[in-house]
Amino acid sequence: MIARHARPCRLGCSLLLLLALLGCGGGEPSDEDRIERILQDITGKVDDSYVPRCLSHVDMEAVPIDVKAPQYSGVYHADRAPELEKGFRRVIARHFAGTEIKLRGHTIELEGDPARKAEVSMGLMTAVGPLKVELSLEKTTPTAWKVARVHIRRGF
Repeated sequence: MIARHARPCRLGCSLLLLLALLGCGGGEPSDEDRIERILQDITGKVDDSYVPRCLSHVDMEAVPIDVKAPQYSGVYHADRAPELEKGFRRVIARHFAGTEIKLRGHTIELEGDPARKAEVSMGLMTAVGPLKVELSLEKTTPTAWKVARVHIRRGF
């Protein structure tokens, strides 16, 4: 008697698992998923892959980037890309290399339908203390978001 009931139960559980996998894991990542991936790339361990990981979300040919940070300010177009990269590498090496940048909280606001822009606000804990980071992102292709603005200030 138990064997008769076990088979339908196993079949039902298998169907539920299959439906859950199809419903939750299928399809393309959402805009929020892609933006969350950017946040993962700019937080975590600051190792040799950190700078290239972060800069992979910048395309100054397509979207100039407005930067405001302690001791840095400017709008960078493609012709200033080497200057931005050199300054970014210097700051990371001097203050953050070998440390971890921890995400303490964030908000994402998508603009448009379909979304073409996003505003991201993050609180980070870093080797130099807490930082408040504001990002503006622009969608450059159906699957790519690029940083258009990064404003950083100390504190939350």
